Amino acid sequence: MATGPSPLSTATHAKLDGKKGLLLSVSQFATRFSDTDSILLIHGDVFSGPGFFFSGHNDPRSLSTFFESLKRNSRETWTQLKGQCSCLWISQGKIELFRSPFSPHLLFFNKDTVSDQLRILSSPNPKFSELYLKQFVLDYPSLQFSSSLTPLDNVYRVPPASIVTLTPGSDPLTEFLPTEPFMLHEGPAALEDVAKQLRDTLKSILDWHLAKRKC
Repeated sequence: MATGPSPLSTATHAKLDGKKGLLLSVSQFATRFSDTDSILLIHGDVFSGPGFFFSGHNDPRSLSTFFESLKRNSRETWTQLKGQCSCLWISQGKIELFRSPFSPHLLFFNKDTVSDQLRILSSPNPKFSELYLKQFVLDYPSLQFSSSLTPLDNVYRVPPASIVTLTPGSDPLTEFLPTEPFMLHEGPAALEDVAKQLRDTLKSILDWHLAKRKC
């Protein structure tokens, strides 16, 4: 199912050095993996995906497999990804923003500056400096604002369990993952399936964090 972006409510307009606003909080991304054609940024924990399982936050072998899986088929990879994470994927002239169903990590974007965002983020050595953050990136999590208050005009929030695709000259495309409970058909059987799925997912999250404590 594809829809338009999910905008925050009316913004309180704020100007940052006269620049248009901004993509998302790159400063929050702890993991980066790239080659000459593509860039992957990860915020949070990835548990597993098609053909890989992360044994830790910076598992190099799994990270490489994750990266190559995205290059082969990003949509299939996102739909099979398990974790508490939000990700940024830049490849083939477009940006994909992914937020897992249980990710607490917020992602935001501005649909009017996609070309600039691609140019800056795809440069060989992106400058994630204080100046860069002021011009192109706002550290949203540190502001702790609710969905009813945003400091920028025309800024959109990536919903949980969704993929947002940004392409220069095109409107953002938001696709909700089919595993999200509210996307399933209603009915007692479906609700039982949803409840079991939620229990299994929460158990996997708990097991993951318990395993990390033992390391």
